[in-house]
Amino acid sequence: MVDTDRLVGYRVSKLLFSEKGGWREGLIRETFGEHLAERILTLRIPSREEPDRLAWVPTERSRVHARDLRTLISRKPARQMDGGWIWRMRIHLRVALFLWKVAWGCLPPRRMLAGRGVQTTPFCEACSDIEETVTHVILSCPKAAQIWERLSVPLPHTWESVKDLLHHLLESMRRPSTVEKGIRRAYLAYHIWLDRNARLFEGSRSIPRTVVDRAFGMLRRSPRLPRRDSIKWLGTSRIPVLLLQCPDLPYFWVPPPLGHLKVNFNGYRSRDGVYGGAGFVIRDHQGRLIAAGG
Repeated sequence: MVDTDRLVGYRVSKLLFSEKGGWREGLIRETFGEHLAERILTLRIPSREEPDRLAWVPTERSRVHARDLRTLISRKPARQMDGGWIWRMRIHLRVALFLWKVAWGCLPPRRMLAGRGVQTTPFCEACSDIEETVTHVILSCPKAAQIWERLSVPLPHTWESVKDLLHHLLESMRRPSTVEKGIRRAYLAYHIWLDRNARLFEGSRSIPRTVVDRAFGMLRRSPRLPRRDSIKWLGTSRIPVLLLQCPDLPYFWVPPPLGHLKVNFNGYRSRDGVYGGAGFVIRDHQGRLIAAGG
């Protein structure tokens, strides 16, 4: 429970050590309780002085409601680029879904996971002084660099973000001579992210050669997405419905009957059972999003 009486007249600066610039952990735990304190302690403190900025949009209401908090913390990530072309790459659906999440900025870095209750810090495990981002995990981290070096064609030094990787994959589809190169890079990027998840959630570590072998092993074994003329697109939602004439595909989505809704859900749990999560999405017979959560 939060000690509201103790917070009267408090400013954030009173929760910080003036000389060290760190959180006063004991005070925070006494005031906010263990659960909320853990979330507060994961917040990054600027390493240099910065001007104050408005984080909460003022309203005319005198009270704060739960929906105000929900609106503030659940803003949708900015769309990075159109991802419809990803479903035409003829790659495994899991790799395509991974790239689609990259394009939409939906992959959670460590800071976001810490805010959801996962016991982790915002910083990269291999680079303890660098905050983890999706770009850092896939391209910039020394661990990722060692994996990419295993490719016969190294990554261009001009790439600065995952957006450059996505643009490369898009361009590779336009020339038959570069299609295979783009597909190999897509699979390897996916397995670099899987390797990061294995280290974070399971504590397992793999050498770069193993990550590369897994990526190309999946490439050899997995079915490819069907040709574009065998994919039906649901209206303007850009969601592919993989038809039953593609029996070699292990995953497909079929819309519900007219007037019905369809719920898809999934979940996970860590091996030790300490934490887990679940999510769902509801769509109508035209593939339009009705609700989603987790």
